[in-house]
Amino acid sequence: MNRILVIFIALFSITQVWAQQEGPDLRRGNKEYKHENYTEAEVNYRRGLEKNENSFEGHYNLGNALFRQGKYEQAGEQYLAAARIAAGDRSLGEAEMDERLSASYHNLGNAYYAQQEYTKAIEAYKDYLSQPVEEDDLTGKQICMYADALVQMMNTYQSKGEPDACISALQEVYDASSALQQECQRDFYSVMGYALSRTENMREAEETMLKALTLPLNHATPERYFRDYAYAAAVFYSNPDYQTEVINW
Repeated sequence: MNRILVIFIALFSITQVWAQQEGPDLRRGNKEYKHENYTEAEVNYRRGLEKNENSFEGHYNLGNALFRQGKYEQAGEQYLAAARIAAGDRSLGEAEMDERLSASYHNLGNAYYAQQEYTKAIEAYKDYLSQPVEEDDLTGKQICMYADALVQMMNTYQSKGEPDACISALQEVYDASSALQQECQRDFYSVMGYALSRTENMREAEETMLKALTLPLNHATPERYFRDYAYAAAVFYSNPDYQTEVINW
């Protein structure tokens, strides 16, 4: 693979603390979390769960505090507990249940990835990306989470040394998700273009990356622009016809 520059972007974008239906312990935990006092946040979340072990917010937020401390296995356990609670909560509307399940699976995938549990991470990312959502209800934050999950799923396949399986999996989740097709089209083609370059299918990789750069980036963020141009430079850097573009990127 001598023409391929490896770009490995793994930012671990976990969703922030859930702030609905808070008790006093959760409020204190959220305050500590926002000040990056993750150990104190953990203590308060655990106190809250002692009083209400079926709190989605308590388990989910505890998972985030544990993740920030590098306690990835424990964090994953909390995300699983949060997902089970959300799935069984009949008081939730469909949209709110889907949002809670999606956030739990997204962070669960990152927890598995951090432990090098790559097969479990892939399944969690697929579960997240395949959750049904209404495109009109997606926030900018949720769109960024979808984009992050695509990147993390690709990274996971690369870590497993399965670049060809990565292509099939990316196409599978894209075909199954109207949200990706409507809101994250540029994200998908950017990630797919780089993934194709890892198979040395450079002609298709270049065509896919060029297509990505012509598409709008919905709810654009600097990080996602950086990703696109880093991937583009990696795909084209050894092609003499694109020397000037690579320098600009």
